[in-house]
Amino acid sequence: MQRSIILTLLAGVFAGPALATGFTGPAAPANFVVSLSGNLVGPLAAGGAVFSATELALTGGDASTGCDGGVYATLPGPCEVRALLLQAGDYRFDWAYASADGAGPAGDIFGVVVDGQVSALSDPGGAVSQSGSRLYSAASSFGWFLNCTDCTGGNATVTLGNFSTTAVPEPAVALLLLAGLAGVGALRRQRGAPAA
Repeated sequence: MQRSIILTLLAGVFAGPALATGFTGPAAPANFVVSLSGNLVGPLAAGGAVFSATELALTGGDASTGCDGGVYATLPGPCEVRALLLQAGDYRFDWAYASADGAGPAGDIFGVVVDGQVSALSDPGGAVSQSGSRLYSAASSFGWFLNCTDCTGGNATVTLGNFSTTAVPEPAVALLLLAGLAGVGALRRQRGAPAA
């Protein structure tokens, strides 16, 4: 009986992290922090994030006179929607981007936030429709942003699909479990030792 308990515990430590597919389990929408930042000036559509079990759709803001403090084609921009998951892990996803901005995609940059660092995925000088597949490893947090540095002329949308994450267990949990197993092993050896 003790041997089966120990083997089960060891399997949990060494089997590796569990894979979650789609926006479910540890990557369920309720576990994301979704934020809208900046001040769009004039009549506006604020933008936001819409989740399903298999996709996340981000929509950037748009206003008649722009984003207060926005400078065209800058990163990060002051006006953006962001969806962030506060957990370490490996993240894989496909993305499809489309900008309705007549001036092109440089005013509506899409990208990732890995451990607090922003990085563009959309090409500001590229086509109004772009797509790709990516894999990232994060030590503490991962997410996406869609900004509008001018926030005029039409906004952008991004659809994220084929999402999967492999959550990495906290090192302290694995170390505590291993220490406990070592203690169980020491007790077993002590009980099995002949009396002096």
